[in-house]
Amino acid sequence: MASTGDPEYKSSSTPAPAPVGVDHSKFDLILRFLLFAASVASVVVMVTGNQTEYLPRPQPAKFRYSPAFV
Repeated sequence: MASTGDPEYKSSSTPAPAPVGVDHSKFDLILRFLLFAASVASVVVMVTGNQTEYLPRPQPAKFRYSPAFV
């Protein structure tokens, strides 16, 4: 462990400048719009869809139908 008197580990009085980042606000806005459009489309499909044909009930599962690796 370094000693506190070591000049290499002295803290400076001015903080290091923040790294320059990339502005992602346009990308965020596009993703939010796509999410909103997909949500509206899914709501429209759910509201306007008519299920006219019902699927038959599945067969009950029995223990003897299980695979041999049980």
